[in-house]
Amino acid sequence: MRPAAVVLLAGSLTLAQTPKPAFEVVSIKSTSETPMALFSAGKEVIKVDSAQARFSAINLLGLVELANGLSLYGMQDDRVQGPSWMEDVRFDVMAKLPAGATKDQLPAMLWTMLADRFKMTAHEEERMRPVFFLVVGKGRLKLKETAGGDRNPCNGGRGGHHVCQNITMESFADFLSTGTHLAP
Repeated sequence: MRPAAVVLLAGSLTLAQTPKPAFEVVSIKSTSETPMALFSAGKEVIKVDSAQARFSAINLLGLVELANGLSLYGMQDDRVQGPSWMEDVRFDVMAKLPAGATKDQLPAMLWTMLADRFKMTAHEEERMRPVFFLVVGKGRLKLKETAGGDRNPCNGGRGGHHVCQNITMESFADFLSTGTHLAP
């Protein structure tokens, strides 16, 4: 008799679980547009308000990054990985948010959508990574403020030596964070 009581108790706990956050309605259509074309045309790639979320010309890797709370189209990194086709295929996603939903719930709603519509699952693992800190050293700052002008990306690379001119500190930090300057 006791095993039956345990089964009934477990069954009632399953029914009492709260549902996963989900969009009320989702439309997903394949597109050949690129985010760069939309940027050039002055169109928004991502727009989220209290009623709906719209993601234009986004690939699956971008949706997974957003579902993980990561910034999109920012610095390049490999925190989210998948097959190359996840970057090649692009979609326009329109989703209606439930009443009272907040932007903080958006990643969970995206995960629910990815699981329901794309049958996607995730695997998490820890990896050791090199970390760099950009700090002010002793003495006077040796960088000089520029008069502006054309932005010149960092170039060079022999022996780890790079020359960066007319670059903001934010862009310089992004350059360092990509790890491209470490390539042989």
